[in-house]
Amino acid sequence: MRDVVRAGESIRIALLVWDLSISGGSQRQALELARYLMGRGHVVRVYCGYLSRSKCYPDLLRKLDVVCLHERDYVEGRNNFLRWVLYPPEPLFTGQAKALADMMPDGGFDLVNCHDFMVYRSAYYYKRANKVPVVWMVNDLPRSLVGPKSGLGGGSMKDLLHYLILGGPLGHRSDLRRVRALDKCVVFDKPTAEAFAKKVGVAPVRMGSGLDSSVFECRPRSKAPDRKKLKVLDVGVFYPHRRYEDLLNAVALAKKDGVMAEVMIVGSDAYDKIYASGTRELASALGLQNEVKFICNVTEEELRRLYADADVFVFPNYPQTWGLAPFEAMASGTPVIVSTGAGASEVMTDGENALLVPPGRPEAIASCLVRLCDDGELYVRLSRNGRRFVEENISWNAYGMRMEALFKETLSKPGGEK
Repeated sequence: MRDVVRAGESIRIALLVWDLSISGGSQRQALELARYLMGRGHVVRVYCGYLSRSKCYPDLLRKLDVVCLHERDYVEGRNNFLRWVLYPPEPLFTGQAKALADMMPDGGFDLVNCHDFMVYRSAYYYKRANKVPVVWMVNDLPRSLVGPKSGLGGGSMKDLLHYLILGGPLGHRSDLRRVRALDKCVVFDKPTAEAFAKKVGVAPVRMGSGLDSSVFECRPRSKAPDRKKLKVLDVGVFYPHRRYEDLLNAVALAKKDGVMAEVMIVGSDAYDKIYASGTRELASALGLQNEVKFICNVTEEELRRLYADADVFVFPNYPQTWGLAPFEAMASGTPVIVSTGAGASEVMTDGENALLVPPGRPEAIASCLVRLCDDGELYVRLSRNGRRFVEENISWNAYGMRMEALFKETLSKPGGEK
């Protein structure tokens, strides 16, 4: 193992992502980083638990060396009876994480970069066996570290049961030990950094993500959209923190003010079919079944067209550590409404390049929809400034450069020690 990495020296990197069977923000971020690092002359091999070469950014995967445990879709909750009743899942039983680590050759890498959930355990096992430093990109705090909400009304029985099934205090301590053994942890935003430091006892590194704005067709808006046919878009894999119910309730409220919206929600329902079903039922209950369209999977080209065709992009997510989708919409010249519960809002300016709303407030979203239809000057300003902001501040190259510098800094410490 090399103690010091000199400028321009190639690094052998194992990049770990658990699920490459869907196209999501975490997947794109990891694969774009892998592509950037390879362009810089580093050797990168991607390891994953699940892989679908047709559903997870085929153009990006085609250019990468990918090794997987299972070349099929990953569906959370698969074999629920076995997973939840007969034995507790990880973090106490980490067979899958160990299996992924065992696929990585001993002494084959200088550094491991793991993304999001599950694979930080694989990285821990590989580090323990090979004394290789690990940098973890923490997109979301693992549930085993967060623990159940406490206090009257502070959490549900489901939260508590899930925590206990994950091993309760014993599982929490097991994961805490693994995470504290990693060399660097990276988060997007201030709230996540504070929560991570509180839960783990380690101060993480903060840095935003990236985007290639050049691939998005920008259609600068010249006037306010039509009140009678407002095209609203939201994009994201179905999870409760997407808060799609806030968007639907907002559209129903705006309808009472004469704003007739056509809503398109794009995202896979593979992870949480119950939440997805509930969202569809809510659309019907609100009388919006004819105004709301759900699409599970689209190609990259189709998604870019949807961004450009939309009049407004709404991102009600809460809690959300970052969020690539609103920046993709901004790159397309589409004005965005973003919840302050999303980390992406930290770098936006209300009224200048986005409209920011408190989380869980559909009436605030509705007010913004009405405002954008009635204030042409504001609408045009957000379209123009949104694209400019992304071009000047958000790029995959900038993100890649920051991560590459962090890798070299980590490797410069003898033995990869903290």
